[in-house]
Amino acid sequence: MPRFESSSRLLQKIDGLTAQVRRREHYRSPLPDRPALLIALAELFVSRAEPTGEEIARFEDMALRMLGDADASALASVAAQLARHPYSPATLIDALLAKGGVAASILLEHCPRIGEDRLMLAAREGSEEEACGAARRPDLSGNVLEALAKRRETSVLRALAGHRAALQDDKILKRLTQAAKADSELAAVVLAADANAQRLTPLFLQAPAHLRRKMIESAEEVSFKASDIHRTRLSNPTLNNWLIARARKAQWGQAAREICTLTKLSHEHATQMIADESGEGLAVLLAAIGMPREQAVLMFLACPPAISHSCERVFALAEIMDRLPAFAALHLAEQCMAQDAADVEHATRKTQHVTSYDAAASEFGVRGAAMAPRAVLRPADIRTPGVRRAS
Repeated sequence: MPRFESSSRLLQKIDGLTAQVRRREHYRSPLPDRPALLIALAELFVSRAEPTGEEIARFEDMALRMLGDADASALASVAAQLARHPYSPATLIDALLAKGGVAASILLEHCPRIGEDRLMLAAREGSEEEACGAARRPDLSGNVLEALAKRRETSVLRALAGHRAALQDDKILKRLTQAAKADSELAAVVLAADANAQRLTPLFLQAPAHLRRKMIESAEEVSFKASDIHRTRLSNPTLNNWLIARARKAQWGQAAREICTLTKLSHEHATQMIADESGEGLAVLLAAIGMPREQAVLMFLACPPAISHSCERVFALAEIMDRLPAFAALHLAEQCMAQDAADVEHATRKTQHVTSYDAAASEFGVRGAAMAPRAVLRPADIRTPGVRRAS
């Protein structure tokens, strides 16, 4: 058995383990002590700052013969020791990578000698553990980051969310924010890592209170860039009273459907915003349809006790109604409810859209009522009760 130049206790341990191996009739048969011998050899090797070529060759030969009998725990221990050592044998690193699992994940995360091609392979086709290890690596290229962002495993996306370079890429951030809507842990990581409220608007419902305030302020800035006519909307008193009546009867599903008619949001998304425990999602929707503050307060008083029994909460929601013009509220709701990155980009670009509310008006028997245009008011779109348009 070759000996390394060391007086460490590890050498004595190796000698004892080697003696047991030699006493076995079949050297290549699985031995309970062989994983421990492999770990001890790796510890002894990395204790040498600059091993000689002969020591590297002997260690490589011995370690490669023992890898087949090592369990996952032993492989992970060896990988952790060899990952950062500058003289770790390349063939041994490749053999550990081929084993996969935790050992490969450790090497992909920490070993500086792994090239771009191997990282790309792990990002595209590797196991979940390998992709997580690659995602935690600090020196990833843009191509590898994009490949990791296409993975569906939430653990990979959570690891990627902690990567500063990934959050600076708009496409990757949109992918992460979309996935974070269904994963509270991923949402917490993304929201904690990026302080740009405007970029995180799709996570409005998942955001803490201080970030929601910043998102609302960001939405206000959007409205200031539009003309005055963009920032205003007509309100329909009949429709508002009907919504208040539904809220008092706890018929929020019917209220959500009417709000969907007005905003063109999906029923599922409108329901999610109404169900927001803070009430801020409902406040944004009511601001988007142009409901006055006084009537909106009646809606808030019909909410669950956490909102309706708190004067401070009701006043805070009313303040949101005052601060958010209809255009800004609708912009915020559209971004918050966007399904994917393409929808987010579309909602960001969309600044003019006019919708007829004949469907809602017909339910109240008010045909041709003065219903609110969606974002832009034009004289031709505003109807007065009892007055027909000139044909």
